[in-house]
Amino acid sequence: MSENTVKSPARAAFYSLIFGAGAGQIYNGQTKKGVFMIVLFFGPVCYLTYLILTIYFKYLQRAMAGDLSVMAEFIRDVRSNEVIAANSSFAGILWIISMIDGYVSANMINKKTESEAR
Repeated sequence: MSENTVKSPARAAFYSLIFGAGAGQIYNGQTKKGVFMIVLFFGPVCYLTYLILTIYFKYLQRAMAGDLSVMAEFIRDVRSNEVIAANSSFAGILWIISMIDGYVSANMINKKTESEAR
């Protein structure tokens, strides 16, 4: 078995944890799956950023004027926004799935490589 074909399951999961969904798949050599997961993950993350910034700018003038009560209103608006909740849940679940898939796929790649070497 060549050292280049052995994949570390822990490293694949770690890459997905640190760099986001799809990074572990790319490490495993599953580029198409990795890119697909990256698009699925960062689409909602970018949309979440847009939604949160939209709410932020709604309160920015009052915050700049020194009204500190806007922070509580801002947090309430973000937490009560159903679109933000749905996108956050989707991105979080996909992130977890990506870590698990990276780990499992690395194990499967190693088993396949090992059986082909025999």
